[in-house]
Amino acid sequence: MGIDQITSSTGGLDKNTLLLRRKVEWIFRLNTVTPFGLNESLNLSCFFTEQIISYIFLNICAIAQLLHTLIIRIWITIIYSFDDLG
Repeated sequence: MGIDQITSSTGGLDKNTLLLRRKVEWIFRLNTVTPFGLNESLNLSCFFTEQIISYIFLNICAIAQLLHTLIIRIWITIIYSFDDLG
């Protein structure tokens, strides 16, 4: 006996993707990931499209660039503070 059903494909997604999403949703709802349940992991990749992945990648690259700039500025500040001591 099933606990849920997929009636039609919505949002242009194929039935396989919809079934995978529903499976992940029920694994999460029922808290059946180890150590509480039988599932060793929870694979969320069925929720990601190519657009989302490229958006995340671009944001990670932008954050890395900002961190790089921040580290350089901190390093320069430290160097100048030691110059002021001498």
